[in-house]
Amino acid sequence: MKHLFQVKRFEGWVWVTTFLVTLFIGIQWGIIIGAVFTLVLLLNRSSKPAIVELGYVKREKTFRNIKRYKEAETSDEAVILRIDSNLHFANISFVEEKVKDVLKKKRGARWLIIDMSGVNDVDTISVDTLEEMIDFYHEKGIITLFASMKGSIRDTVNTVNWNQKYKEQLNHLSLEQLLKVKGISINKRDEFIIDVMDFQI
Repeated sequence: MKHLFQVKRFEGWVWVTTFLVTLFIGIQWGIIIGAVFTLVLLLNRSSKPAIVELGYVKREKTFRNIKRYKEAETSDEAVILRIDSNLHFANISFVEEKVKDVLKKKRGARWLIIDMSGVNDVDTISVDTLEEMIDFYHEKGIITLFASMKGSIRDTVNTVNWNQKYKEQLNHLSLEQLLKVKGISINKRDEFIIDVMDFQI
């Protein structure tokens, strides 16, 4: 039990609550309460996917979470975000709000680049919302690009003609390849050079 609290405090409380209900009320109610708490935990995690801003770490020649790597370099003109979850109707609004919050802090941004390497599935509502985001920010002078989009995701978005409507998209490319092809520099002194085509998450 101590291990549960050390790793995930909420899971520890689920165990304690389930144990006490089982002990004082009965096994049936213990199972029900445990299942309800677990469902709440899953819904909470699913509705708030991990979204991190990436910066370029020179010594590793790769992109990392700027909150974990303070030396990671970012650009005022290009915002790079990575989504580490599948996208669906329950969490796409959270993604939308996160993007808005980040862009509010970078008024001079001209590029919004979303790394999709951690996304394995998207639903229809998510695709529609992503389209709305592309169009909305385009009107504000910000070009939205996607990188490292898996084949199954590309198949899904192309069913609604992304390959025709958004010809500027090169979403099959890795993040590094996309930046190089588009000529986007992260380092203000234009020293940003891609030496590798793969990067570590």
